[in-house]
Amino acid sequence: MPITSSALKALRQAKKHTELNRTFRTRIKSTVDAMKKTPTAELLTEAFSALDRAVKKNILHKNKAARLKSSLSKLMKSAESSVVKPVVTSAKKAVKVAAKTAIKTVKKAKTKKA
Repeated sequence: MPITSSALKALRQAKKHTELNRTFRTRIKSTVDAMKKTPTAELLTEAFSALDRAVKKNILHKNKAARLKSSLSKLMKSAESSVVKPVVTSAKKAVKVAAKTAIKTVKKAKTKKA
């Protein structure tokens, strides 16, 4: 047990900081784990925010936060690419394609006659 008043104060501060850091770490872990389970854009922003705040308060090293953010963004990108995007064709595009093919067939017919 500390004896001097400054050592007692340091002990009190250390306990307080330990508790605060623990809450930040659990928040980071929970948001990152949620992002890994179901990658969405909202969870990605929450995880980035939690990591940036932890770096700001010297709970995480900036390079570790950058590494985690990079891995989460890669996970998000792979999740987006695995989702099959429906092919939407508009009427204007269909008309343009049909016109181009018609022009090509006319050009081919002209070259064959000549």
